[in-house]
Amino acid sequence: MKTETISWRLHSNAVISFFRATLLTITSASIIAIHLIVIANQAASYFYISLIVALYAVILMFSIRRYFKLRTNGQFISVHNEVLSVPRFFLKQHLIPLCEIKSIERFFNSKGIFAVIIGRINKSSIIIERRTFESSGNFEDFVRFIDKSVAARHPLSPSEDVAALTAKREAKRFSLSAVLGIVLFLIYLTLVSSNISEIRIDAIEHGGLIKETLTAHDFYRLASSFFLHYSPLHLGFNILALAIIARNIEIILGNVRFVNILFFSAASGSLLSLLFSPYQIVAGASGGIFGLFGAYLLVSLKYQKQLPGSVSVPVRILAFAFSLQILLDLTSDGVDVFSHIGGFIFGFFYAWVTLFGSTATEASKSSFSELCAASAAAFFYIAGLAYFLVQFAIA
Repeated sequence: MKTETISWRLHSNAVISFFRATLLTITSASIIAIHLIVIANQAASYFYISLIVALYAVILMFSIRRYFKLRTNGQFISVHNEVLSVPRFFLKQHLIPLCEIKSIERFFNSKGIFAVIIGRINKSSIIIERRTFESSGNFEDFVRFIDKSVAARHPLSPSEDVAALTAKREAKRFSLSAVLGIVLFLIYLTLVSSNISEIRIDAIEHGGLIKETLTAHDFYRLASSFFLHYSPLHLGFNILALAIIARNIEIILGNVRFVNILFFSAASGSLLSLLFSPYQIVAGASGGIFGLFGAYLLVSLKYQKQLPGSVSVPVRILAFAFSLQILLDLTSDGVDVFSHIGGFIFGFFYAWVTLFGSTATEASKSSFSELCAASAAAFFYIAGLAYFLVQFAIA
């Protein structure tokens, strides 16, 4: 029996865009690798540089061959045997059974819909832009088809939970995570040493947290240590983590619970670190960020099928990322692994307790006691930072 195939032709410029992105990626990676080899000043640097150049040439030739093949044959998004096929330039095409699609979300500009995110059950989402299609009509026809497919298989989709969370995301303009990232960056610039590669030692001495500082009643260090980072790499990783997960936690759990998880996880991680590593100086926002990570894992476990694609990350990816990070912590020198573990545990169990019996749309409804706790935590951390900056300026 012949099965009908439905297809939508992509614009020829889409292939050019894919090719440019691939070329930019491999060129940047090669330049960075060569730069690292040169500054390492190894005896065999010429051999390694030649190897990288040869590898770059091979990948480039493969990309050019792939580019001309796609330009000649054309590109299509198609549906065959209830499977959606979405081509990619460099990797294998996405093959998505229609029964796995749980939602389709739209993003608008002045000309109408400019992109959609296709959310999948227990798998990462896929973004598809209008400009990749040969015509706007093709794109709109594709969106209508996916809409009908989702509605036929999931009569309640897009569910009230998905619709409400999507609307909340689109309406939210102010971002605490973005403000926090800017504050961390500005503080590092203020306290950075002359060579910019590390923070000033006296800043760590005045604001870092060790066991003796708490016994001396310098409790402000529990707050000030959160804002201090040893190096641009340390700061960069934390800001990157904020950009990846913190925004989604804000949307799903709301600002009050976001603040509670961030600051109380940071404090829990710091105290656990002092318990098991009393002579290590605690500094950085990693404990709080790992708390957000733990809360995100619980949210994904609890609401995986309710969350819209734009704020949903598969549980296995989160679990793998956490396991990999802990493995790196255990095998690296100078990393405060206990702070990470303590923050993660608090964030996970805080989300578990507060979200018990709640649906996805109720997850951001915090209690009055949570609001009081968030206000107290925010005041303590801001006051602790201000006190540290004054003491540091006087010294």
